[in-house]
Amino acid sequence: MSNQELIDAGKRRMDETDQAIERSKLVVEQTIEVGAQTGVALKGQTEQMGRIVNDLDTIQFSIKKASQLVKEIGRRIVNPGNKDIRDIPGLAPPAPARRLLSLPANY
Repeated sequence: MSNQELIDAGKRRMDETDQAIERSKLVVEQTIEVGAQTGVALKGQTEQMGRIVNDLDTIQFSIKKASQLVKEIGRRIVNPGNKDIRDIPGLAPPAPARRLLSLPANY
């Protein structure tokens, strides 16, 4: 191989190396862009998970209160004359005080 051929081969190798470096730079830029998009998506999902946890806490509290009300209703049904059991909000008055709307008041 002559000196000129060696120089040309070296230049070609350097050009190939420069092209590989440019391709690598593009890959790095794309990777950074994908990483940034992933970070934004992850932040949004984290916030969504926080809202879901708050909703679950609210649901759990509501279920606990409903369970307590069901227990109170059960106690009132079993012991209707027990005055120690507190009144249950939203519950109908005791049966003797209720009357049907279609019947006259003096039945």
